[in-house]
Amino acid sequence: MPCLQQKCLIHLIRDINDDLLKNPFDQELKELATLFGRLIRDIIATVDRVGLRTSYLSKHKPEVKEFIDVLTLKAFESEVAGQYCKRIVKYQSKLFTFLEHDGVPWNNNNAEHAVKYFAKYRRLTNGRVTESGLKNYLVLLSVYQTCRYREIRFLDFLLSKARDIERFVEMTEGIKTRRCMHQEPSPHSLPRMGQPSSEEAGDRGLTTIGEHQGEPRWISDNGLEHRSGKRVN
Repeated sequence: MPCLQQKCLIHLIRDINDDLLKNPFDQELKELATLFGRLIRDIIATVDRVGLRTSYLSKHKPEVKEFIDVLTLKAFESEVAGQYCKRIVKYQSKLFTFLEHDGVPWNNNNAEHAVKYFAKYRRLTNGRVTESGLKNYLVLLSVYQTCRYREIRFLDFLLSKARDIERFVEMTEGIKTRRCMHQEPSPHSLPRMGQPSSEEAGDRGLTTIGEHQGEPRWISDNGLEHRSGKRVN
């Protein structure tokens, strides 16, 4: 398919670890695994700190180039290490795509989680589905996953009858902005007219606690309540 791709680095790491267990005395494979592991640890540390943002991940491009150059120039005698060398050099443009584009994951965990929903659906239906029903389900599943990763409420998107998620996001953000601009101040933030402040009430030994049938209610120094508006001694 003519588009940019990102191969799952976790699968590559898993394969190297498996072969290290099978070939514990292969020094060239250990050397390759050490170089690759150091490179990936530095990159993932940046991802964990700032996320999948090219402005920060691009600093690792020289390290990747140096690693690829080492593999290109080195002649491995180990058959296993040589195979990994060819594999990494061949797919170098697809192994580190996430360094050049924002939001591209370095593994396929998202895809594997998305497939779990379909696997669950297949178990529930026991394989008894029609072609048209399956197509409709896959379309809804695709929309649901897109909304989930874009942090959009799936039901809100369906009820909006929108056909473009990007336009839906722009529309909802515009509505939120207009609401914030025209939001009226909360009644709790407005000063109460005609009521003494806490300092004034403290000076008089009285505290206003509200109104009842048009008459002010007071609490006197001895804790007695009355509505006459006169001070109780």
